[in-house]
Amino acid sequence: MENELKKLLSMPDPLHFTEHQCEWLLDHIGDPNAEIRDNLVYSLLARGFSTEGFTTSQRKAIATHTTQRAQLFTGLNGSNNDNVFTRTFTALLGAILLETDSSKPFLTDNQTQTWIDWALKYLQIETDWRSYAPVKRLGAWHCPWQ
Repeated sequence: MENELKKLLSMPDPLHFTEHQCEWLLDHIGDPNAEIRDNLVYSLLARGFSTEGFTTSQRKAIATHTTQRAQLFTGLNGSNNDNVFTRTFTALLGAILLETDSSKPFLTDNQTQTWIDWALKYLQIETDWRSYAPVKRLGAWHCPWQ
């Protein structure tokens, strides 16, 4: 699946995704491998939402899946572990969901309110603000407030 998705990176927009590809992307949102997490998963999710590569049904399924898993809070009790990648990139996906929904609504009212509430809660309780982990780097991303 990874190689199949890598081929999509060089394809013109709009991209088209299968259900299995969507599931794989969501399952690897916090992958410790920066190449997969940053350059493949996040890039394809961002492109898929920004260029209407995901169908309305897929956008709804991604939102439902992400909201039900509540991965924004995965492993918050542990300190400085790889769960920070899942939380960080789930937060980025949450921003994409809300941004896309603002111009092309697909979230339920409950999902929108949940993501707003979560964002406020997450910012208050997150303790791992590393922006760079030498072995499992966050790629080109950095924490702008540090």
